[in-house]
Amino acid sequence: MIEKAIENLAAAQDCYKRNQFNAAANRAYYAMYHAAVAALDNAGFASQRANGRWQHGTVKRAFNLQLGSSGAGVFPERCYQYLDDGYAMRVKADYRPDNVRIEEAEQIVKWCDDMVRIVRERLLP
Repeated sequence: MIEKAIENLAAAQDCYKRNQFNAAANRAYYAMYHAAVAALDNAGFASQRANGRWQHGTVKRAFNLQLGSSGAGVFPERCYQYLDDGYAMRVKADYRPDNVRIEEAEQIVKWCDDMVRIVRERLLP
């Protein structure tokens, strides 16, 4: 999953550069989601998958409760916040009539870069 996170980060950055802000937000969220899944799987929490796959709400909760500041503290609080806020922005990008603004896209791509880097450093030292 970390490879998917890295690929989606690159796609988010590329979409941002092409002024495709909704697509950038979507790919950035999925990069963070895949990074969180990689961290959870690596830490031995794959049993929390529902029917063999992680659900978005479960990933957010498990990441925070098991690996974030509410749990083992493996990852900084900001990573959970990125994931939570990123989900809301992805919903806006995919389902709402208003578009993700340039400032929002820039922010989520930065969050994504930070989170993927942190997870990658801890998984692939």
